[in-house]
Parts: sequence; C-alpha cells; structure tokens
Amino acid sequence: MYKQIAWSLGVVHKKGHLFQDGTLGTCFPLLSANHFVTAAHCVESLTPEEIDVQTIGAGSVCAPVLKISRHSHADLAVLKVELPHDHYVKALSLGVRTNSWGAHVVAFGFPMDTTHFGSIKEQLVWTGPTLRFFRGNTQRWSVFVSNRGYKYYAHELSFASPAGLSGGPVFLAETLEPIGLVTENFESTTYLRTVSEVIDSGHEFRETIHSVVNYAVCLSFAEIGEWLRDTAADA
Repeated sequence: MYKQIAWSLGVVHKKGHLFQDGTLGTCFPLLSANHFVTAAHCVESLTPEEIDVQTIGAGSVCAPVLKISRHSHADLAVLKVELPHDHYVKALSLGVRTNSWGAHVVAFGFPMDTTHFGSIKEQLVWTGPTLRFFRGNTQRWSVFVSNRGYKYYAHELSFASPAGLSGGPVFLAETLEPIGLVTENFESTTYLRTVSEVIDSGHEFRETIHSVVNYAVCLSFAEIGEWLRDTAADA
C-alpha cells in the first residue's frame, strides 16, 4: 500500500535543472491526475513556464505545468500539468477531518539529500531524488501563521521537516487517508537557561543555553476542501 502511494508522488523542480540543483519541493495528485498540490512557498514568485513536475512512479515523466492556482491565504498551490495520454497517475482523494491529538500519521516526500557517495551531480544523475518516509503523531491543532504571511489550520507533528519535504502528503497511518500536506518546519524553544558568573576583573560572564525542538507543520485539508474541489474541476 505504501508503495502505491509513493508512486503517486512527484517532485517540483525548476525547468532545465537537475533534481537536487533545482528541486523546489514535493507534490502529489489530489482529486485529479492532472492537478498536483504542493506548498505555495515552493513555487513562490514563479510562473508555470519556469517549473516542471517530475512523476516518480513507473514510466516517470517530466510534465510541463500549465497553470498555478494559489490559495488566498493558506500555504497551498495547485499545479495543473499536462501528462502524456498513455501515462497513468492515481490521484488521491480527500481524507477525513481530524483535529484529534495523538493520531498516528505518516508522511512521504523528497527532502534534500547530499549524503550519497560521489559528487552531488553524480548522485542526481544516477539515483534521482530519494523518497523518505516519516512516522509520528499529531500534536497541537490550531490556526498557524507563518513568517511568510500564510494563515491556515494546521497540525503540529511530532517529527521535523527537512528542506524538500514541503508539499509532501500526510496520511492517517491506520487508514492511509490523506489529511493534509507538510508546509514547513517549526522550531520551538522548550527551555532557556542562563548561567552568570563574575570573574576577577569584575566583568560578568554569561552563558545562555537554548534547547530547540523541531516540529513539522501539516496544513489541514479539512477547511479548504471546497477550494480544492473547485480547483481540481478545472479540466
């Protein structure tokens, strides 16, 4: 089942660039095989002519983007793509609404990876993007306001979101129903400790210790389902 989901994913990248050199984020088809959703900030200030969607499943293709539809305030964009007539992509459906604390979830995506042997370009030519799997739980459910100015209902997840995972789908682990997509990584200072000491010269020495925990932010589809359906209806 996980493999079937993984094969529905795609990578948004700058036209004419190698994967790692021009990767903008993860994407996946939702409600329509020709409409891929991603985080809006991944394609911020870009036009359809500047990006492509690379499908990852069997018979991977590089699909041109015909149109970018951006939500008015959520970090969400829908990319209308042109797929070959003989290329099959299984679109995901909208899942159930959940705002519960502690729900088991899984996420998929293509975070940046430069750890393979050889140079970065050798890695990209021979292996392409590397699919990563994340598992955790939902934590806080709230209206999230990002530093970029986006505002939307979101889950805080118990795992971090590395660069490149933005746009990846998040599912309930038991049913594999999509509940949203990863938008960004949120850093939370869990405690702050300051140690002060006066040395012989009379100057004060101060050491501050921060403990930072990283959480992924998952935009919820529940409040924007109608917009997604209307956008995906654009044939």
